[in-house]
Amino acid sequence: MLQRYFPRRLALLVLALVVSLLGAVPVVQAQNPLDMPSIDSFAPTSGAVGTSVTIYYNGMTAGGEPVRFNGVLAGYVPATATGSFTVVVPSGATTGRITLEYSGGMATSSTDFTVPVPPPTVTSRTPARNARAASRSTTVGLGFSTALDPATAGNVKVFSQQYRGRRTATAALSNGGSTVTLTPTVPATGSQVADFKPGETVFVTVPATVQSTGGAAATKHVYQFTAAATGGTGNFGGGSNPAVGANTQSVAVGDGDGDLDLLTANGSRNGTVSVRLNNGSGVFSGGSDPAVGSYPYSVAVGDVDGDGDLDLLTANSGDYTLSVRLNNGAGTFTAPATNPNLAVGSFPTSVALGDVDGDGDLDLLAANVSSTVNVRLNPPTISSFTPPAGPVGTSVVITGASFTGATQVKFNTTAATTYTVNSATQITATVPAGATTGAISVTTAVGTGSSGSSLFTVWVPLVLTGSPTNVNCNG
Repeated sequence: MLQRYFPRRLALLVLALVVSLLGAVPVVQAQNPLDMPSIDSFAPTSGAVGTSVTIYYNGMTAGGEPVRFNGVLAGYVPATATGSFTVVVPSGATTGRITLEYSGGMATSSTDFTVPVPPPTVTSRTPARNARAASRSTTVGLGFSTALDPATAGNVKVFSQQYRGRRTATAALSNGGSTVTLTPTVPATGSQVADFKPGETVFVTVPATVQSTGGAAATKHVYQFTAAATGGTGNFGGGSNPAVGANTQSVAVGDGDGDLDLLTANGSRNGTVSVRLNNGSGVFSGGSDPAVGSYPYSVAVGDVDGDGDLDLLTANSGDYTLSVRLNNGAGTFTAPATNPNLAVGSFPTSVALGDVDGDGDLDLLAANVSSTVNVRLNPPTISSFTPPAGPVGTSVVITGASFTGATQVKFNTTAATTYTVNSATQITATVPAGATTGAISVTTAVGTGSSGSSLFTVWVPLVLTGSPTNVNCNG
């Protein structure tokens, strides 16, 4: 009897002790999974810093829960929120998921919120815009709102109005990659110097091919400055009177060898431009008289094909055209294969050059007696493509300028049936059936640009014929 009583009594004492202990410990109620917050959606799905975004959620919130955009705190859930609330995209946010942290867990959006990478914009210039007496030996410096991709910093273009057209330059980045400094260079041979010419106007262009480290294309930017002219009194005398063509209407100067040569528009039915070469002392002789349109009234020089020498253009009032004659680098001017004489308005009397669309090349403007100005844009240009070779069906990324509105992409003479204009500076095209090794070309409403001597190699599949042959791989 006693043996049965004491074990039972002991068990009751232990049970009482456990109950007593449990009563002293608070019991934590687990949150019902159905009450846990979850992010259903958000609108808009993309936006820059400062954009208001409405987040829609299910579940219970107490208010004060942190909300983050790809880890960057945007704010807290309002205590009054019932199913939705609005926050602002915070500074420093990047593309990624939106999260809502709550006691014991975190709700995450099922898709990314996209924060566009801001484009680099020009914030400073050296020399200053429209500077009238910049040092002839100046470098060209541009400050940007964000760091640049070093591989694209050299795409900033510097055009000299009198010396060699598009200048070659070395590009260096500083200030964390947000400042690019271009130092003009000259050919290694000869006695030429890199200085700008006295009194010449220099154009600087930032095309969209300049990109940030995040891949955003720069906001296009064009500005100009004038190199200083020193000395002189303005009291002119002496000099010479070189012979040129008949009925001279206009004169221009330009240089490719270290001194300024002269060109005149000779207004006759069979128009010509007289090119007279400088001996370095202001004595002009020799040269050539390339043919242009009828009754040229004005002549201008500029590097319209971007090859580092000055080409010539005339406004021809006799046949309502602009003549383009390209320089071969040695002062010989010839008509291009396409559009050597562009149609313009009635009686054009003046022609000017400048990068009016900010894509890194020079465009043409002609003033007409008919009270109009004709603007003619330079066609697209191809700077590179990758990969350099592949079979039919290969996806090729083409990089250049002025691709917007492209109507055709060709591999040698075969048109691609599939291509996408990703941006003004990039096209992705698929090598079409029938394509052969050759240049790539892109056509827009303005004209056609070609990769020139850079050829895409189309691999031809190897076809084996004949009977199989046993090969002893063991030697």
